[in-house]
Amino acid sequence: MKDKLLELVGNHTGILGITPGGYYSLRTGAGRYQIIRMVAIEECGVHFVMYGKPFEEPPTHIDPQELKQTPPLYMPFRWWSLFAMGPQYLMEEPVDPGELADYQRWKKEDGRYWGD
Repeated sequence: MKDKLLELVGNHTGILGITPGGYYSLRTGAGRYQIIRMVAIEECGVHFVMYGKPFEEPPTHIDPQELKQTPPLYMPFRWWSLFAMGPQYLMEEPVDPGELADYQRWKKEDGRYWGD
């Protein structure tokens, strides 16, 4: 299983289409939808930033420049936690090196995922 997961994570399309730089909507526990941007993918989990206020309905179009006007919340999650929220692809842009700062800090300092 671990070898298959590594094979999938190493693939450009990630697991089930999750890719670094992708924007996705997630279903929250309150029945609303939140926008995230995937910044890194690892064997055991994913690293994304969450933007702004939740939506009542699943968004079908987003403006990345508008999203980036509010500070994002960095979140390292296990794969199964991400998939439990039903990520829906919206669009993709390359990840800027500056967007990896929280991920790099996580690797050096903590290394734990939400829920660990």
